[in-house]
Formats: sequence, structure tokens, C-alpha cells
Amino acid sequence: MIDPNNPIRREMECIYSAISPFELKDKLLSFATERTEKSTLTLLNAGRGNSNWISTSPCQYFFTLGQFEVEESIRTHYEEPVLRDCQSSRAATSAF
Repeated sequence: MIDPNNPIRREMECIYSAISPFELKDKLLSFATERTEKSTLTLLNAGRGNSNWISTSPCQYFFTLGQFEVEESIRTHYEEPVLRDCQSSRAATSAF
């Protein structure tokens, strides 16, 4: 960690506090790109990606599956006494 009283640190803070976060990102990316050109390391630039990356069809299918799960849970919760009657009748018939 750099000492907070270090004059180089204070100078850097003054410079970088005056620019936008996007300019800072670009500057850091350029530093990293220069560094990888001199190295065997590879730079992974994840960035922000495409804002339209969401595929709506899988989202709709997943949402539909979730709706089914909730409806099925509610249905079986309220039909549980019927299932208990069926299970007790099965237990009674299996005794014979």
C-alpha cells in the first residue's frame, strides 16, 4: 500500500479525480494492453459487454417453469389431505 502522505500518490489522486470513471477505465486498459504486449500474459477485457445480451426466450421458459413450480406447490399443498387418504387406503390394502 502506498503511504497516504506520499507526494506521488497525492499527485495521482489529483490527476485521476479530475477525469471520469470511463476515462480512468480507458487509461487502466491502455496500461494493461501495453504491459501484455511486452509479456507472454494475455489480457482478458471483460468490459461491460453488450447491453442487449439477455436472450428473452430462455428467460421466458425459466419464468414459465417457475410459475409451474409455484402452482404445483400450491395445488399439492391444498390437496394433501386427499393424498393422505390415498396413502392410508394403500397401506390398508397392502396389509391384506
